[in-house]
Amino acid sequence: MKAETAPNVYSFTGSKHVLEIDVRAPLKDHVKLERVARQLVEDLQLGVSIKVSGGGGYLNTPRTSKIVSRAVRTLKRLGLKGSVVERAGASDSRYFSPEGVKAIDFGPIGGNIHGPDEYVEIWSLERARAFYIGVLEELLLED
Repeated sequence: MKAETAPNVYSFTGSKHVLEIDVRAPLKDHVKLERVARQLVEDLQLGVSIKVSGGGGYLNTPRTSKIVSRAVRTLKRLGLKGSVVERAGASDSRYFSPEGVKAIDFGPIGGNIHGPDEYVEIWSLERARAFYIGVLEELLLED
């Protein structure tokens, strides 16, 4: 299991420091993560309290959905090879997918994500733009 972390919010009020850390790990149940975090805090004797809450889970749009089929069609039209997979990731789509919202993730090519020297290949921005315009055209043509 690979997990990424990024400090999201730090606040200080009076004598209370609050650091909220978003841990992105492909877990369906956050109980294990909470147990590990509590053990770490206890072992380090930090004298802090901890609260763990679950995320939205995976992005899970059925392969048979209209947006997925139109995305695949658009990729082919643009001469791009694509595959339909479910993966963990940093997309906010994962918060909406459990609510039944159909979504896809596609973006530019880059590296060192959320790390030092994060970068994006400039040429791939135009490719991402063309893809999303193509998917939108596909969806609008049907309605």
